[in-house]
Amino acid sequence: MSTRLNETISLELQIQSAVREMIAFTELSSKSSTYQDRLQGAIHHTKILLTLSLMTRAFFSEAQNTANKLLNIEQRFYDFEYVIQRSITSYTLSCRDPSLQQAIAHNKASMVSEAEILNYLSQPLSLDVENMIAALATKHVKTLALEFSLHEDIDNQIDEAFCHTLTSLWLDLGFCLSEDATCRLLEQIIHSRTGTMCLLFLNMTDHHREREAVRLYFAEIDKFYAALTASGLKRGIKFLNHITKNPDSDNKS
Repeated sequence: MSTRLNETISLELQIQSAVREMIAFTELSSKSSTYQDRLQGAIHHTKILLTLSLMTRAFFSEAQNTANKLLNIEQRFYDFEYVIQRSITSYTLSCRDPSLQQAIAHNKASMVSEAEILNYLSQPLSLDVENMIAALATKHVKTLALEFSLHEDIDNQIDEAFCHTLTSLWLDLGFCLSEDATCRLLEQIIHSRTGTMCLLFLNMTDHHREREAVRLYFAEIDKFYAALTASGLKRGIKFLNHITKNPDSDNKS
């Protein structure tokens, strides 16, 4: 078994499982086998994977900031700009993967253009669904954090695990987002509730209020998840609406 498989396969499987669950709970799977529905389903999958990746990286960047502060290490502060730029670099590597390029060349995968993403974004998901995606990502970040923390080079491990998962996802779905399309989708995600949660994570290092807000939100997310799995989507949304009434409104950029 290769080094990559030894080190990342379990992480990739967990990420894939998280994406599948989030797609199922938010009811964003393809409705039919038509090209347009499959395209939309592929974009939904990509959006959810990028959401999970951004939040995971923000969570670990905050942990590094806190460790540096406690150890009095003179090192750059890992802010949201760092999270975004590192993510973009990782995702563009997925776009250039040789297996994807070969699949496109043999008509086994279609390249999603920037125009197609803009068309998708012109019909935004409801606020309930956006909040649901961010909440479910928060739930899975807690689980993934335990796995990633077992590795020495967490930053590169996050890059590899999510990059390979994204490549596999696109190959399975038969669609690959162009670099411009990926950046457009990332831009929308950054300005959604996901971006707000990333900022909350990153602000925990220096602000007690943010630490307490995130601690309470994590606790409420567990209750939301229990309500969702026990009683279904409508009950989950009702509970989620109760806990997402802008506990972080003062932190929006």
